[in-house]
Amino acid sequence: MSKKVQVTTLSRGRLIHVGVVGAITSAMSRCVIVLDSFINSEADLFMSYRRWYRVVIKFLEILDFQKREKRKRKTKLKKKEEEKRKNRRKGDDDNKWGKEKEKRKKKEKTSL
Repeated sequence: MSKKVQVTTLSRGRLIHVGVVGAITSAMSRCVIVLDSFINSEADLFMSYRRWYRVVIKFLEILDFQKREKRKRKTKLKKKEEEKRKNRRKGDDDNKWGKEKEKRKKKEKTSL
């Protein structure tokens, strides 16, 4: 007999019964997709706790890695933006002085 069971999907599409996942799922709820699906037997969903624990830990490690990478990218982008701003300022000043020097030279040539 099939009954409606709420399950969560973790990395690589593994299914775990919400009752087993319990509090950890609620802690990870931001990252875990919760589905309603018809499954013939609840036994299909259960994994040994040890194996389930490994899956969850791996999933959390992946999330942590992704967060770290995202943070690194953001800091790199910020540094690049700062460099661009500094270079732009330097470039503007140099261009101003360079243009003014050229104007002076032209004026001196024309005045002579």
